[in-house]
Amino acid sequence: ATFKGAGIPFGDLLQRNQTLFEKKWAHTTVPSTDSAPIPAVEYQLDETGNAGSRLLTRKHIRLSLCMIVRNNAKFIVECLRSIRPYVDEMIIVDTGSTDNTAELARSLGARVYHFPWCDSFSAARNESLRYAQGHWIFWMDSDDVISPECGAKLRDLAYQDHPEQCLGFMVQVHCLGSGSEGHHDIVAVDHVKLIRNLPEIRFELRMHEQIIQSIRRKGGQIEWTDIFVTHANYDHTPDGQKLKLERDLKLLHLDDAENPDHPFVLFNLGMTYAGHDPVQAIGYLERSIQIATPGESHLRKCFAFLVQAYLKNHQNDEALKAIERGLLQFPLDPELRYWKAGLFTDLGRPLEAIAQYRDLLQNKPERHITSVMQGMETYLARTQLAQLRLSQGHFEEATKEYQQVTQEFPWFRPAWRGLIDTMLQQGRVQAAADLIHASQALRELPGEGEHLLGLVHLAIQDVEQAVRFLHQATVLHPEDVGMVEKIAFVTFTHITSQHPMPYLERLLELDPNNPSAYHNMATLQLQAHQLEAAERSCRRSIELRPHSKQTYELLASILRASGDLPGADAALRQAL
Repeated sequence: ATFKGAGIPFGDLLQRNQTLFEKKWAHTTVPSTDSAPIPAVEYQLDETGNAGSRLLTRKHIRLSLCMIVRNNAKFIVECLRSIRPYVDEMIIVDTGSTDNTAELARSLGARVYHFPWCDSFSAARNESLRYAQGHWIFWMDSDDVISPECGAKLRDLAYQDHPEQCLGFMVQVHCLGSGSEGHHDIVAVDHVKLIRNLPEIRFELRMHEQIIQSIRRKGGQIEWTDIFVTHANYDHTPDGQKLKLERDLKLLHLDDAENPDHPFVLFNLGMTYAGHDPVQAIGYLERSIQIATPGESHLRKCFAFLVQAYLKNHQNDEALKAIERGLLQFPLDPELRYWKAGLFTDLGRPLEAIAQYRDLLQNKPERHITSVMQGMETYLARTQLAQLRLSQGHFEEATKEYQQVTQEFPWFRPAWRGLIDTMLQQGRVQAAADLIHASQALRELPGEGEHLLGLVHLAIQDVEQAVRFLHQATVLHPEDVGMVEKIAFVTFTHITSQHPMPYLERLLELDPNNPSAYHNMATLQLQAHQLEAAERSCRRSIELRPHSKQTYELLASILRASGDLPGADAALRQAL
C-alpha cells in the first residue's frame, strides 16, 4: 500500500534490485567477520512460493548438514550459526521437542522434519540422511559448534574431487571438561562425520551409532583430516549425568539383546559401567576383547577402560596385566603407556614410572581411531615426570621439565604451580615472586597469579597476607578446586582473620568426595559442640577414606562427647 501510495512500480523496483544484487555478488567471496572467508555460492530465484513470493536458493547443493534434535533450544542457535555459512542446506529431524527447537531451526534456514523417537539414534540419523540432496553429508550434534577455520576446510573438502573409493572423512569431536577450565581438559574423539551421500551408507546400533561398518562393507576408504567440532555444551551436572546413564544403559541393553556377543556393544556396556560398577564393566570388557577381531577400532580403548575398571576395583595387579596385554597388540598406544606410568608411581616404582613417561614423550604412535585425553604424550606426561623428579629431590631437573611445559603450554595451571612449588622448596622465594609478577601468561589466567603469590607469602610465614591473596584468587576463579582446597587448609591449620568453614563448605560443593574436607569440618563442628553434624561429617570421611587412624580417633572424641562410650570404645579399637 505504501508503494502504491507513493506511485512506485513495485515489480520494476524488484527487477532493478535483482540486477544490482547479481552484478555485485556474482563472482565475489563474501568477507566474514572472522579470519576465514565465507565462500561465494551461486544463487537462483525460486518463485514457487505462495502469493508470488521469491526465495533466493543455492543453485548447486554439494554439502548437506544432517542433524537430529530434541529440546535443544538452548544450544541450537549457536550450533547452526556456526555451520550455516559452510553448508548448502541444513536438514533437521526433530524427535519430539516440547520447546521451540524446531521454530528456531527454521528461522535459521533449516528444513525441519519430524520423526517419533523409537529408542534408536541410528534410526533417527538415517531418517535425516533420507532428505539430504548434497553429494556429501556432514552430521553433527546440536550442542556442537565449528570454528570458521574448520568450517572453511570442511567446505573446501566437500568441493574437491576425491577418488571413488573415498567414502568418508574422519573429523574429531573435542569434548570439553567441566568447570571454567574445561577448554583445557579435552577428550578428542575420532568420528567419521563427512560421508558420501549413498543409500548403502547408513548408521547402525541404537546407542553410540556407527557408520564405519557400512563404509567398510562397501569397500570404501576413510581419510584423515585436521578438522574438528567442539562439543561445547555437555551436561556435567549430577542430574544430567544420571538421566544420561539411565538412557544409555536402556538402549545398550536393547542393542545387546538384538546383537548378542557384538564386540562393540559389549565395549559400550563396559565403558558405561566403568564409572560406577567396575565388576560389571570388567565382565563386558573382557568378553569384548575375547571376541573382537584384531582390526576393530574400539579394541585399544577397550583395554584402557579395562585398566580403569580394575583400578577402581582395587585390583592393581590385574590392571597391570591388562596394560601389558594391550601393549602386546598396540605397543605405542599412548593411553596404555600413560596408565602404566601412573600405576608404577602408585606402586612405589618411581624409576620405572620415569622411564615410561620419557618413552611417552619420545616415541609417538601412528595415527589411529581413538578417544583419548589430549596431552598424554606432551604436557600431562612432562608434568608427571617433573613431579616425580621433585619427589626425589632432583630440583634442577624438575625445574627444567616444568619450565618446558609453561613455555609450550602456558595455559596449563598445574605446571605453573609445580614450578613455583619447586622454586620455593629450594628457598628461591624472591625469584618465584619475580617470575609471577613478570609472567604475561599468568596475567591471562584468572586468579592464578594471586594464588601463587599466596604460596610465596606462606613460604615466608606471612599467613595473613597469604590468606588475602588466596581469597582473592578464589574470587577471581571460584570453580578451581585446588585454589579453594589450599585456602581451606591454610585457614584450618593457622589462626587467621578468615574462618575456614565457608571454604570447607565451598570445597565440598566442588569436590563432594573429599575425605580430608569432611574430617576438618567434623573437627570444627566438634569444637562448636555441633555433635550430630560432627558425627555425620566424620562418618562420611570414613566412608571415603576407611583406613584413616586419625579420623577414627576423631570419631571416638565426638562419640565420647555425645555420651556414647561403647561407640567411642569401638572407634578407638578400629583406630588401633
